[in-house]
Formats: sequence, C-alpha cells, structure tokens
Amino acid sequence: MSKEPVKRERNLHNRVQNSDYENANRSADVDVELMAFQSIIGDDYKDGNSANAMESWGDGSRCLKLKGQMRYMPEWESIIFLGTPVMESLSAMFKTGLYINDLSMHDSSRDLVLAGTQQSEELKRALIQEQKKSSKLEESMKMLDYEMKKTDDLLYRMIPKPVAKRLRKGEPAVNTCEVFPDVTILFSDVVGFTRICSHITPMQVVSMLNTMYTLFDTLSEKHRVFKVETIGDAYMVVAGAPEKTKYHAHNICDMALDMVRSIDHLKDPSNGNNIQIRVGIHSGMVVAGVVGHKMPRYGLHGDTVHTASAMESNGKEMHIQLSSATYEHLKGSHFIFERRGIITIKGNVDIETYWLKGKRDKDGNAQAACPQFETQTISKAISKATISGPEATGDEEGLVKIQLRHA
Repeated sequence: MSKEPVKRERNLHNRVQNSDYENANRSADVDVELMAFQSIIGDDYKDGNSANAMESWGDGSRCLKLKGQMRYMPEWESIIFLGTPVMESLSAMFKTGLYINDLSMHDSSRDLVLAGTQQSEELKRALIQEQKKSSKLEESMKMLDYEMKKTDDLLYRMIPKPVAKRLRKGEPAVNTCEVFPDVTILFSDVVGFTRICSHITPMQVVSMLNTMYTLFDTLSEKHRVFKVETIGDAYMVVAGAPEKTKYHAHNICDMALDMVRSIDHLKDPSNGNNIQIRVGIHSGMVVAGVVGHKMPRYGLHGDTVHTASAMESNGKEMHIQLSSATYEHLKGSHFIFERRGIITIKGNVDIETYWLKGKRDKDGNAQAACPQFETQTISKAISKATISGPEATGDEEGLVKIQLRHA
C-alpha cells in the first residue's frame, strides 16, 4: 500500500523530465517529494529499476524490521507510523548499525531489547546446565547398569537363574523348593589334602584350591551342570536340577572324565607331584531349593546326596566310582565301565558299584576323556587363577607361581 503512491510519483517524474521548459517548476516540486525515495534506491532509480535496487539488499543486513501502528492525521493529511525495530538480539541490532541509544527513550523499546537479550542468555545458560545434568545422568545410568550386571552375575553364580528370577518377583524362599525325581550328583575331593595342608602355607592352600576350582568351574559351564557348593577340598555338582534333562547322568560322567584328565596338569605344592582326586557319582531323587535368609544358597537335600558322597569317600585316587543307579542310566551308551562289586557304606547299606574308565568316540575308539576338551581349554582356565608352587617361600603378601606341564 505504501509503494503504490511512490510508483505513481516516479512515473510522473519520468514524464516531467521529457517535457519542455514550461513544466520545469513542477518537475522541481516532484524531485523534492521524491528525495527520500531517490536517496534510498540510488542509481537504480534513474534506470527505472527500483525493484532490483531493493532486492540488492537481499541479506537484509542493513534493513530494519519495524513493528508498530499507523494512524491517519487529518490535520496533516498524512499517515503517521509509530514503530519500534524488531531485534532478535543485540548482535542483530549492531549488525544493522543501531545501538541502544538510537532507540527511543520515551517508551519501553530499550527495556524490551535488554530484557529479551537477558532472558535469552538466561535460557541459554539454563539449557547448557540441563545438558550437563543430562550427560551426568546418562553416565550414572550406564554405571548403574554396569553395577547391576555385576550384581546379577554374582547372584547367578550363587543361585540358578530361574530360581533367582522367582525370588526377585517376591516369592518366599521356601516356595522355590522342589522335588526332582531323578538327578545325578558328583562329589570329588583331593587325596591326602590334610597332609598337603600341613606342609604348605595357608596362602598356598587357598591358591591351590582356587586354581583347581577355577578349572572345575570352567568344565561345569562346558557340560551344563550346576555347581552346588565347595566345602574344603570337596567339590559338588548336579545335573537335572534346577533345569531338568534326561541326559543328567551323561553330562555328569562327561564332567567326571574331564576332571580326572585336567587335574593331571596341576601339581602338589608340598612335593611337586601331581594332585590326585577321587570322584563319586550317584543318581536318585532330591529336594532342591533356597532356604534361609542370610547367605542364601541353592542346596540339595535327600539320601541321594549322602550316597553320592559315600561313592566318593569309598573310592580310589584318580578313579571315578558310580552306583548301579547311575549305571542303569548309561546302559547302551559310549561310556566304558568296569564292575567293582558290592561295597558297604555308612548305615550298613550294600551298593553295587562300577568304575567309569572312559568313553568311546564315534569310531568306537576308547579315550580317557571327551574329545571336545582340549589342552587349550585347561590353559585358559588355569590362567584365571594364581598358583603357589613347591618353591614358595611362605610369603603371605604374594603368591609364587608353579610350573605347569601340559599333556
């Protein structure tokens, strides 16, 4: 609306310039009226290309955006525009060539600009602080997830994962107890453990057991059996609980064969000879579950546990003795047995027993342990523990390494 009168005056000015001297006075009047417009568009006005002149300011770096009110003044026969520059920030105001002093002091223009700038800076600082808090919160959440994973790993080492999940849901510990009609239990211990302990330091005893149990734990993961507990030199595992399987006897026997083979790589710290173990296996019914509140553990209860322990205590060094109950589960399998005969265990109970001698491969060849178990697996398991050797000086501050021989 404001450009149309200017355009009309411009066309009039062009016509007047082409007229003769008689219209010179009017042409001068028109030049006065268009002085402001001509000062803005410069040379482009003379070429009749005022639109291009306005577009040449395309970036708007020297243009102002005004916001205000127009009123028609009858006394002046003119329209008055009271406006205030719209500034996004102080830097934008400086870019246009204006400063705070250029704004009117009779209204709130200066206050609005300063208040807007101050509020913008405060919002920026608040945003930066929130971003920092968000980053710290993300780091805290990552650390929390890491610690929770460590806690879960520790819990699952003590209690089977399915049972632990039930406890987390709020079930009482006694509700986790369950009857398993058929499982297989393995016990093992170190031959002459009391004699060994009397000739070495306590730290060497702990180191020896740590090395042996670390190796057995690796085997338990391989054969998918659950480690129940360790008491002194006694090591107890079970298959068929809490995860039921009809191959529980097979898994335990594979575990036993690998235990006998792998123990040959460990040395007695007292004399440097090979450590020897006894292994006993029995199958039957047990009751399993978590009992108590302090230091809860997943335990097995029943006569089957006592019988399996008797198979171990009445066995021989570097031999795997199993009961007839376990033998019945393995008939027709690739395992190699030798009948030992009937033995009497605690309570004057007679049980027929067998020696587990090995296992045949697919080609029918006998072998002392499972073919999947490699010497490299033993080395990795042993490397997880620090071993004290026969050359130990008894220094409690550090553990002396033992020289390992691999078959």
